[in-house]
Amino acid sequence: MKRWRWQGVVYARDRFYYGRELYYHRQYDRAVQELQAFLAPGDGWLPDQLEACKFLSAALHVQGDRKGAFAALCRSFALGAPRADLVCGCGDLLLEQGDYPAAICWYKWALKLPRDLHSGFVNTDDTGYLPYLRLCVCYDRMGDYAAAARCNAQAAAYRPDDAAVQQNAAYFAALQHAADLPSIGEDKEQNR
Repeated sequence: MKRWRWQGVVYARDRFYYGRELYYHRQYDRAVQELQAFLAPGDGWLPDQLEACKFLSAALHVQGDRKGAFAALCRSFALGAPRADLVCGCGDLLLEQGDYPAAICWYKWALKLPRDLHSGFVNTDDTGYLPYLRLCVCYDRMGDYAAAARCNAQAAAYRPDDAAVQQNAAYFAALQHAADLPSIGEDKEQNR
């Protein structure tokens, strides 16, 4: 940090980059401190602030602070329009703790968000492929295999050759064969 000081001033962007590097080097306590210090004044470049929320959440999550990790992601919503990767991050935390109905709400919200390619670095998978794949997991774990299969088919529309999508398709085909479930995309009433 010393080399980034000029006449006693630490520049916001340098603090963000330093916090991110600390995270990459698994120095999570220090990363949390630097990222919080970067976010506190609220004067950094907006895409950097959003990324800082994501890295802060990840560092807190590694430390076992799930509530703090969730709060860090939610903090980003006060900065501007929600970004799909941050919304999916909230869903991921809920999925991890087994709150599938709540996770489903967050993933569905991510699917409704526009692809904003002009706000820094954005992974377009977060507006389609990933939420659908995670919805597939949620519905499967809740026992709604037809909904899970439909979500997997939606994920396949984005990445048809993806190994996870193909494995899921084989899994649902085997379930359908074994239990005579409706075909992908069909409702139970259509199959009777």
